[in-house]
Amino acid sequence: MIAKPNGEDRLLRKVVKGMLPKNRLGAKLLSNMYVYAGSEHKHDAQNPKAIDINSLK
Repeated sequence: MIAKPNGEDRLLRKVVKGMLPKNRLGAKLLSNMYVYAGSEHKHDAQNPKAIDINSLK
């Protein structure tokens, strides 16, 4: 996921963490999630999409 550098990355991580099981499996799954602040990342071949948080309300 790509987030804006103003702290939305923490919001996305917290939201996803709340949806995961509250045990070791949830912690392992959360460690596999990568959230990048800004558009620069090392996964160019995967073509990630920018998410506009305001349009999801």
